[in-house]
Amino acid sequence: MNETLSAALYSSFNVTQFARLLQNDDASPPISVERVHGLLSGAMFLGSGTLPRPSGEIAVIVTMPEAVLPSVAGLLGGRVCEPERLQHEVQSFAQTVCSLPVRLTLIVSWLAPNRYSGGLLALNPRYGLDGAVNAANAWLCEAFDAHPERRVLNASAWQKTLGEHAMSAKNWYLTKDPYSFDLWKLAVSDVKAAILSLLGRAKKLIILDLDNTLWGGELGDTGAEGLRLGGHDPVGEAYSAFQRELVTLAHRGVALGIASKNDEALALSAIDKHPEMIVRRDTLAGWIIDWEEKAANIRKLCARIGIAPSDALFIDDNPAERAAVAAAIPELTVPAWPANPMLFVESLRRLNVFDVPEVTAEDLARTRNYVAARALACEPRGVQTSIEVRRPLPADLPRVLQLLNKTNQFNLATRRFTASQLQEWLDVEGHDLWVARAHDAFADYGIVGALSVAVQGTVCTIVDFVMSCRVLFRGIEERMLEETRKHARERGCRLLEATFVPTERNEPMRRFLVERSGLANDDERHFSLDLFAALRSSA
Repeated sequence: MNETLSAALYSSFNVTQFARLLQNDDASPPISVERVHGLLSGAMFLGSGTLPRPSGEIAVIVTMPEAVLPSVAGLLGGRVCEPERLQHEVQSFAQTVCSLPVRLTLIVSWLAPNRYSGGLLALNPRYGLDGAVNAANAWLCEAFDAHPERRVLNASAWQKTLGEHAMSAKNWYLTKDPYSFDLWKLAVSDVKAAILSLLGRAKKLIILDLDNTLWGGELGDTGAEGLRLGGHDPVGEAYSAFQRELVTLAHRGVALGIASKNDEALALSAIDKHPEMIVRRDTLAGWIIDWEEKAANIRKLCARIGIAPSDALFIDDNPAERAAVAAAIPELTVPAWPANPMLFVESLRRLNVFDVPEVTAEDLARTRNYVAARALACEPRGVQTSIEVRRPLPADLPRVLQLLNKTNQFNLATRRFTASQLQEWLDVEGHDLWVARAHDAFADYGIVGALSVAVQGTVCTIVDFVMSCRVLFRGIEERMLEETRKHARERGCRLLEATFVPTERNEPMRRFLVERSGLANDDERHFSLDLFAALRSSA
């Protein structure tokens, strides 16, 4: 993602250092800080004033709790904090933040001032500073539950990482910035990861080597019984912990795959039968295990699973293999990887590329569906797919947003939305939306497609048409178009049309339009159908 995004910073203190780091950081996405609104009064955040209008697409809010929450300031002055009043202050703060007309808003959670906070009352929100700030952060997250384009970043993780070096009294007295340079570096990393996630750019696939990556030892030399995995062995325990972390990601919808130079039968036997193995076949989206070049195999594996290399990440203990793969597939993420397996879990967590704003039912079932897809591919007679096309329920909209924001290959227009933008579009007269659900004998795939239309006069225009790649070519696309034709005729439309917006990755969509949609190809991008002529010919 090379598009430069514009951002505005809002703060109760001096955030110049943060702004410089954010703008000069090399990681994706590049960010241009258009405006820094520092040293704003607490009253402005509580609705007593007006926050300056943002000059960018993204707003980042970072404040000190004692500056914007009078109840916390009162605690510092020795007064009792009334939880009901504190909750009202947090809600007022959230309402002010929600009024900013931006595409995305990131709010940094509050950190208690850097002072001793022990004792029996420390976590009591009426008397303890930590207790009050913890309660305020919980209410802050709750206030944004209905606003998926506004998210809270966990600043306590930065503080926990840096300990006493998170805050700097010297910085505060000299510049009115309470935080250290190292904390701001962690903040920049989390801000960028959150933006990628909210824009649908989180990684979808982890491709793993086997020997000394997923387990300790060389399978071909030691056999499965000689692998270091689990048991009363610190190295074996480290590999088991790494596998548990991978399976946790798989349960959140991140696909796991294997690309390894090994004997396939021997490797699959170890995966199936080793008693300490946690990553089993039913947690894998796919694998290619042979003695061929890894880069070529990774491309084949991505194509087989239906995930582009740019949405994948490759982990291998061998630096030479990593360098070769990175050179051959520059769009693939290939992180540096420690030699010590005891650092694997922490290294995986620090990658910061798997974060998602929410987990849908389809995410939870994704690994199971990949396993079902493998079974389907092995079924010689084919399997009947049951398809339901209907208007979405309110609970379906997070999945619709996910499809619109993450789908690249089968995507007509590649429009990206926030939840509020999608709702605003649906509220326009003549705009409508359908979703497709699918299941077969192997799995329930949930909502796999979405199609939106805009009706104006006698013309019905297909605006968005997206489909999960793992269920392509099973008749779902054609069924969705048929339902669209029926709707258009019922609305009195005579013409159905669609404009294809080409990208580097949506060639499958173009092929469908040209070869299987039944729409006439008026030019390279415009497709249409005379609805009543089509109705007469079908009769």
